[in-house]
Amino acid sequence: MHAWVDDARSGDELLARMKKALRHRPSFPVNTDVGADPGWTAVEAFRRDIAR
Repeated sequence: MHAWVDDARSGDELLARMKKALRHRPSFPVNTDVGADPGWTAVEAFRRDIAR
């Protein structure tokens, strides 16, 4: 499993950016979890996890 943390104004913007970035790749399943994180706690947790 791979994790990707990105900031976007909305879930729709995130999906549009992902589709554009991956448009020349074969299809594969992707799970997304979109939610507000004004304190950037998810990004900080992600950075701590990958620093281990």
